[in-house]
Amino acid sequence: MSVFTPLSSEQLQALLEPLGFQLRTVAPAHHGIENTNYLLQVRDTDGQTRGLVLTVLEEISVGGLPWFTSLLSALARAGLPVPAPVCEPLSVADKPALLVPLLPGRHLSQPGVRHCQQVGQVLAHLHATTLSPGPDAQDATGIERLAEALPLLPAGWQPAARDVLDQWRECQLPDTLIHGDLFRDNVLFEGERLSGLLDFYAAGRGPALYDLAVAINDWCVLDDQPEPILETALLDAYEEQAPLPASQREQLPLTLCVAALRFWLSRLVAEQRHLEQQLPDSVGRKDPAEFQRRFQARLAAL
Repeated sequence: MSVFTPLSSEQLQALLEPLGFQLRTVAPAHHGIENTNYLLQVRDTDGQTRGLVLTVLEEISVGGLPWFTSLLSALARAGLPVPAPVCEPLSVADKPALLVPLLPGRHLSQPGVRHCQQVGQVLAHLHATTLSPGPDAQDATGIERLAEALPLLPAGWQPAARDVLDQWRECQLPDTLIHGDLFRDNVLFEGERLSGLLDFYAAGRGPALYDLAVAINDWCVLDDQPEPILETALLDAYEEQAPLPASQREQLPLTLCVAALRFWLSRLVAEQRHLEQQLPDSVGRKDPAEFQRRFQARLAAL
């Protein structure tokens, strides 16, 4: 489980009580490598039971929270299945936190064509919103920050990784508002219907093509290898609503390679943090080798 900030039931109740909620049950979420999430069942002032998610933000400062809360609320108003905050940002254990509704649905272990089509459609909807990333929005690709982590790669991979990043910088793709991390564990399905988009804490400025590449590298693979049928389903559904210019479509193989490298690096950084902080093995770990294999496959396709 990913619990970097342990909280007792007493601490949670003290946080909830001023909001008119009585804690009934609590369980830590079992995914994520950056923030702490608690799944709560509470009773509101009308005596109704509600599901809520408390996210303790481990790497976002209090100053960065207004942009994220405004973003979530605006996306929900735009018709996207996004959990808008139920109150102003909170503080717990000297860290910022957000409280949002628990959306219905479950994560998928192996998506099919229909699931990938809906992911493509919802990405097109997100990219078509009139919201500007704004001057306070972060670089959602994280590439420049993670480029400093290239020495964590095996020595034999470093020249190819640098070359890929250099090529991608030269593309100068236009920025828009992107999710930046639309993995399977950040999407919910209720039956065959996409019911929730989660974890916008990586959102910000970035190329729409990069957002597509991140999603394709997780949704459209089988045994860490590209699955063309699923990839076609996601891309075609996206382009029905938001056709990509030919100049951008030509850059997709390179962008898929960059997106795979980005998450290989971020997982290596997380592994290094585990070692430095001597965290338990059960806390926030995802296998870097998965994205090493995906990067290798995308690099071979270039």
